[in-house]
Amino acid sequence: MIIGSTGVGKTTLLDKLGLKRGKVRKTESIDVDAFYIDTPGEFLDIPRFYNALIVFSPKARVILLVIDALNPKPFPSNLSKVLRAPVLGVINKIDLLDRRSDGKLDLARRLLKNAGVKEVYEVSAVEGTGMDKLKKRLEELLGNVFDLERGKDYEC
Repeated sequence: MIIGSTGVGKTTLLDKLGLKRGKVRKTESIDVDAFYIDTPGEFLDIPRFYNALIVFSPKARVILLVIDALNPKPFPSNLSKVLRAPVLGVINKIDLLDRRSDGKLDLARRLLKNAGVKEVYEVSAVEGTGMDKLKKRLEELLGNVFDLERGKDYEC
């Protein structure tokens, strides 16, 4: 399951991991597949939708909380404690950081820690930076889902 604010690159991340195929477009409702649960950013941005994230979390075997490195926005405090699967933090878009971005990466780490995340991965889904490390950790948690044929029964 992947959770993050609007525009952090959740769907792009799923695509680059090879879990979601096809044209990357705005996710307008919870998109459930045998390999992923993709959530709209609005479900995190608008507190009245938090319940939907919590309700869907038991269907996941791992949850990625994704934050934008350049524009980090807070998660609800201790969010990971109410979600019903292991939670990994992902700081996406690290390729966009430059000298004027001092402190943004540290802020993103602090915001994920405040959400209760213990493991954080820094990636650029577009450029591929850090993706191997994240993919390896997901394989440790999920088994080798990345080599499974699409369409076969597999429970997230």
